[in-house]
Amino acid sequence: SSVTMLPRSDTLLVAGIDGVTSFPSRPQMISPGPPGPGNLVISRPAHSLTLAPDGRLLYMLDNSNRLLVYSLGPVAPSLVSSQTLTYTALATSTDGSFLYATSNARGNVETFRVETTGALTSVGAAATGQYPRGIAVHPTKKVAYVANFDSNSIGIYDIGSDGALTLRSTLALGTSPRTVKLDPGGKFLYTALPNANQV
Repeated sequence: SSVTMLPRSDTLLVAGIDGVTSFPSRPQMISPGPPGPGNLVISRPAHSLTLAPDGRLLYMLDNSNRLLVYSLGPVAPSLVSSQTLTYTALATSTDGSFLYATSNARGNVETFRVETTGALTSVGAAATGQYPRGIAVHPTKKVAYVANFDSNSIGIYDIGSDGALTLRSTLALGTSPRTVKLDPGGKFLYTALPNANQV
């Protein structure tokens, strides 16, 4: 499952086997106990959600790892784009102009330019290590980091002006990094090592 919060909003979006459900977050912060029923906004099973920085688009990986793009309008989300290939993790540039998607099946990370309509245009792919499970983009939009689960490494990529990635170096880690996250200022990179119960 995956959880994301809409910007400038108290609404949570939660991915699960029933689809994507919205919940008001503020009542749950002040009222202990299980949440009440949410509002099912996308009736397609999903396991990963990534929100565009401006909250206009929602990128989703369904239970078949297909990439779908939804426009978040005032009434209900509408599907605007879908990819036939499968992916494992998603991240956007800080300005929302590019989407990055890792693929275990193809052993790469693909760059998409995000058009004004929400459609995705591929601008190239760069090789990764084995089983790329997570990706993070630095706030400067100049560097991306990919967690290679089966290669026990983090790939460090330079980002070109067209969004394309070029491998700069690889950082070896002890065991199976699953995700990578940057702090808001971009000074620290965190990775989860589930097989070692470490961060």
